[in-house]
Amino acid sequence: MSLTPHPNRFTRRRLAYGLASFTLFSLIAVGVMAKNGWLMSEPGAVATGFFTGSRAGSSAPPPSPVQLSKEYIYAGSRLLAVEDANAGATPTPTPVVYDGGLTLRPDGYGTIDSTDVQMERLFITGLETPQAVTNECQRADTAPRVSRGDGLLASDDLQQVRNYASGLDDLTAPAGPTDCNQNPASMIDETGKPGMTAESATAVLPGLEREVRVGTAVGRRGQAVTIPVLMNLRVGEVATSFTIEYDAARLSNPRVILGINLNATTVLTVNTRQPGKIGVLVDAETSFVTVPIELPLVLVMFDVRSTAALGSTAISLTNSLAKQGVSDPRANL
Repeated sequence: MSLTPHPNRFTRRRLAYGLASFTLFSLIAVGVMAKNGWLMSEPGAVATGFFTGSRAGSSAPPPSPVQLSKEYIYAGSRLLAVEDANAGATPTPTPVVYDGGLTLRPDGYGTIDSTDVQMERLFITGLETPQAVTNECQRADTAPRVSRGDGLLASDDLQQVRNYASGLDDLTAPAGPTDCNQNPASMIDETGKPGMTAESATAVLPGLEREVRVGTAVGRRGQAVTIPVLMNLRVGEVATSFTIEYDAARLSNPRVILGINLNATTVLTVNTRQPGKIGVLVDAETSFVTVPIELPLVLVMFDVRSTAALGSTAISLTNSLAKQGVSDPRANL
């Protein structure tokens, strides 16, 4: 007797071969699509030639999507079109920069606040230098406001930045001199007293001159000595700047502190980086004092070198680092 295979057995075998062939074909097709970047990471996405998912079996997080400037649109393996990925994006407007706008450096930003006030302090005392790559120097030279500057940085420029930051004056576009490093002429008034130009002396009423002077002190080798810098205050002074020069061969390690009985809002900014010179800026929100009086504006403490020559040594007020000047609330020098 002969036996013939059951027909169902041949059917199952053909079905198994068919499924295996389909699976193999599908895997090959997926591999080809993955290699060419034709797979989409989510429904409705346009294939852009990169994957956003992590590799199978990897514990590393998926890489961040790459920002492309072009989109490549395919139909199967045929490239249909190339489009600008940011064609519909709204361009970012360039911020308006104002006179007195110093931060963010060096280009400024569309507002003036306390950070600009602080940066102006650093410029005036020489702790920072305006950069030449932009109009930073022009923006720092804010006073007199009518001329948008005078070619030097002093206490009146700081007060004008304060007025912009507080809204007392409307913001305005940069203008005026582009060089803020001019050295003013020797500031001597008609009576020969340092601290005022001859031109400005004629506009000041008798008895109302603002005078800043160095006091005297006696020191010993190897010890500390404190020297006052006094100011003849007449009410209305809100800022002053100057440079103290001393003999670095005799005196060292300068420390500067505010004097007594000044407005509680008074701020002191000091530059002692250069031996022999101290840049000083004192400013306040309102007048230093409420009644006319002469007060120690700052106190300067030095160490007297053990090798210092005997005898007197001069301490001068100059323009070499911080420019001389006294400002009122309207930034008039």
